[in-house]
Amino acid sequence: EYDHVFWQSVKARFATGASFATLAAVVVGVNLYFAGKFTRFALEVGGAPTENAIPIEGLLKRRRGYVIATAVLVFIMGNIGAGQWPLVWRYLHSQPFGVLDPIFSRDVGFYVFALPFYQFVVNFLIGAVIVSAIVVGLTYAVSGGVRLKETVELMPRPLAHFSALGGVFLLLVAWSYRLKIYGLLFSQGRVFTGAGYVDVNVQIWAYWFLVILFIATSVLFFVNVKRRESRYPLIGLGILVGGAVVVGSVPGAVIQKLIVDPTELERETPYIEHNISATRKAYGLHRIEE
Repeated sequence: EYDHVFWQSVKARFATGASFATLAAVVVGVNLYFAGKFTRFALEVGGAPTENAIPIEGLLKRRRGYVIATAVLVFIMGNIGAGQWPLVWRYLHSQPFGVLDPIFSRDVGFYVFALPFYQFVVNFLIGAVIVSAIVVGLTYAVSGGVRLKETVELMPRPLAHFSALGGVFLLLVAWSYRLKIYGLLFSQGRVFTGAGYVDVNVQIWAYWFLVILFIATSVLFFVNVKRRESRYPLIGLGILVGGAVVVGSVPGAVIQKLIVDPTELERETPYIEHNISATRKAYGLHRIEE
């Protein structure tokens, strides 16, 4: 019996690692394919800044170098995914609790099984995109597609590639903020744990605004895949930073100071009651009759 449990956990770990390794292979492999195609051509026609300045130049002229780089990164990221096999298996075998949360009306099982899995997946994909951007940036630097002088200079094709990566990254961040809306139920307040007045009436809408803002900014990046101009990403980033700073933190702090603090007990009472009710149900105390 113990042997069966052991081998089941080994199989689960291997299957999870293989799944995330495949996901990483798609993300990293596709990006290295396009970067390598440009780099091999540039090096063949003498596009590197200096002839023998970079030792790996010869390796990057052949497909083997990109296969090796992809394999190493996929192995590392697959191991990261394999370490999360309990999280994945809880998601795959999730069951409803039969209890709904009072804010979003989602079954509690969603927060125990599904939400942690979604959060890991989006963070894994964000990490894969960042790793891909770093690797392709170094690859383009070898071929001269990215030049570091007084400012960073990008040739049109690398600029298009980074614009696509930026667009995907922003969409993933938008998804992350969508999940953060559910995460507000775990907020650590001054009085109790859980969503409070500001979370429900302000922060939810602030996060929704950020979701829309990140999606809208990603559109500018995707448009720039064809336009290949620096102004579109810069405009998008400017709007994004301004909106994130103003909407992400200011409204909640203002409402907390001006509306909640003067009448905190009155404002927070319904949410404290939610907390007490959830605690009673968690320990089975709601079944006790006085």
